[in-house]
Amino acid sequence: MSVLLKIKELLFGKSPDQERYMLYIYAAGLLVLILAIGFGYSFAKAKGARVPFCWVAFMALIALIVFGIGMRIMLSFVDIGDFVFSNNSVETENALDYEDIEVFVFKKEFLKAIEEYQKRFEDNKEEVIPLFRIADIYWLKLGEYKKAIETLYKIAQKPVVVGQSREEAITKIMEIYRHHLPDSPEFLNLCKWVLDKMPGSFASKIAKERLSKGGV
Repeated sequence: MSVLLKIKELLFGKSPDQERYMLYIYAAGLLVLILAIGFGYSFAKAKGARVPFCWVAFMALIALIVFGIGMRIMLSFVDIGDFVFSNNSVETENALDYEDIEVFVFKKEFLKAIEEYQKRFEDNKEEVIPLFRIADIYWLKLGEYKKAIETLYKIAQKPVVVGQSREEAITKIMEIYRHHLPDSPEFLNLCKWVLDKMPGSFASKIAKERLSKGGV
């Protein structure tokens, strides 16, 4: 199961935003390939050439997979993907205010970036964007999933949170548990809470999926 999960993460990423973005890329690539195959096959047939359609389709599928992996690697390498993958209503608000800190992320100085985001949060504890960014660094850059969850809980447990940030924080917590800590007792307890308090949300879909597998 872990091998299949690794393959899924390689092809589509780790977070729901990554998955959606990569699906768009694959869909666009597939459309182009279908048009190219149809045109090429029709042209070859018109010229009397014998080209096995199944072989052409197989090679096109391989090309699509290689294209998708290449896009994932490129986006990760230049760190453009993090902007797209973190593109939600809370984190993109006033995003330009944090450009100076994102320079540290670009340079892969992740601990320095966390330190600077923490300072911004201490300056204004009503602002949750720095906490979201810290959680993303722990999750996507450092692989320290428990620290990412702890940071997101600081948002979810704030007495007053602007907009949809509490729901977004809980959804990210659920995603981290689903991908990296699926058998955690804390995850199972959170799933039950989400089904009760957040019915109809994306997080509740994750909760139903996990509880349906048993181990409760």
